Amino acid sequence: MQDIIHHPQYVAPQDVQTIKQWYHAVVADDFSGGPHETQHLPAGLTGCWDRPLRLDREDCPLRPVISRLKQDFGQFDMHNGSVRYLGYPFSVHSDVRSTEWLQDYQRDHQRGYTFLIPLSWRADYQPGTAFFSSPPQEGEPLYEECLDVLPQYTDSHRSLTKNFSVKRIVKWQHAGDLVAWMNFQWHCSTSPQGYHYHNDPNLAAKEFISIETYRPRLG
Repeated sequence: MQDIIHHPQYVAPQDVQTIKQWYHAVVADDFSGGPHETQHLPAGLTGCWDRPLRLDREDCPLRPVISRLKQDFGQFDMHNGSVRYLGYPFSVHSDVRSTEWLQDYQRDHQRGYTFLIPLSWRADYQPGTAFFSSPPQEGEPLYEECLDVLPQYTDSHRSLTKNFSVKRIVKWQHAGDLVAWMNFQWHCSTSPQGYHYHNDPNLAAKEFISIETYRPRLG
């Protein structure tokens, strides 16, 4: 199984517009969550606003996409998912909640994929997803060598970046692309140097579907 996959225009443009319109105009749930404080990044904020996927609704236009993902990647169960609206970039993370959480997860589940499907982004923003090796691997650029496209850390936390080399940067090309990776890899959102973010969901840098899955452990 490939650990990182980029499939350009996995969802057709007309279907992307249908999905986007459905979440904005038909369901129109309130935003939840939102950027929260961090000491790692200079802006002092990180994170997204979210809306639920509403896959329980028969008219949800994302349901055929989920069916196709299961055909292409094998059967899976969803751990969580939402429509996300990026306020401020994420620093490097692996989505492991805690040691106890990981122990429970491994007892009942096998690793699955995390899926991202871009729906739109601001014209002045260059979106992407970066993946990292820790410890750094020979032949890969170090985090500090890619600061033109990666989030810059505060001076007090900059030493954390020494633990990472850049495994791959997937630049989003089109709305409807698919970015998929095996769970628990170190990753973060790219962040064009000097980009001005907004603490307003209606001015989010990018809008995308995020789905974290797992495979049940058999036997």
